Amino acid sequence: MSSKECFHFTYLNRAYSIGKNGLVSRVEDNSKAVKDSDPKISFSDGRYAAAGLIANFYRVYTDIKTGKRDPSRTDPDLARRVMESKSFEDFLGDGMYLMFDGTDIENTGGNRGHINPFDAATRDNIEPDKLKVCILKNEQTGELSYSKYDFAQYLMCNLTEDDYAKMPSSMIDDLKFYRENHADEMSRFENSKYSESFMKIDEFCQTFNKEIDEDIRKQEEKKSLSMKDFVKNALTKGVTTEQIREADRREEVLSNGKETIEKVEK
Repeated sequence: MSSKECFHFTYLNRAYSIGKNGLVSRVEDNSKAVKDSDPKISFSDGRYAAAGLIANFYRVYTDIKTGKRDPSRTDPDLARRVMESKSFEDFLGDGMYLMFDGTDIENTGGNRGHINPFDAATRDNIEPDKLKVCILKNEQTGELSYSKYDFAQYLMCNLTEDDYAKMPSSMIDDLKFYRENHADEMSRFENSKYSESFMKIDEFCQTFNKEIDEDIRKQEEKKSLSMKDFVKNALTKGVTTEQIREADRREEVLSNGKETIEKVEK
């Protein structure tokens, strides 16, 4: 069984859907970075695992961006999206960490048989009432943050010797690499006092509904611009069968997103 504190990071624009349906087994886009193909819910088993995983993913992102990563290990579409992104944060988008009690959840690991705290996964859905959003509060300003980057960096700044003892040397190197590249922004967690709390997903949706709506609007705008590029390309160069399928998938995602918003508003 997993630990009492398990973490899953997700996109802000999925908050309404998760608040209604919980976490559902699926193949996430970012899972393609490690060639995962089986529907599942990926998570980090423990705080040190959450900190280590985001640092490792930053390393993967950077290696793709700089051409150091073997192309055969990376999904071509993922590599394209990485190269088109402005930064790691731009690539992952706005989002938050969800925390849930994993003591009754078996870690079945990735689809290549890896079972460890960093490559944790379950095929079982997790109900909304079991999910809480990780929130940080700046005790000096009173400001609240649900940012998954803030929470991950907060965890990194509060790792113990026991935490490091549980990590492989490659993960420790990834953490050092992340901290070196984010030293300025992470200094606030060392110079200011922060406290953490956990907000139920339905309460989070009510509290931050304006931010969620705005992020959904931005994503719809991006999809709309992408569709315009597709049409322009079709008129000038023609299209392939796979491009048509991709357009259909985008339209389906957009329609599902609108349907979710309409149901929440009702």
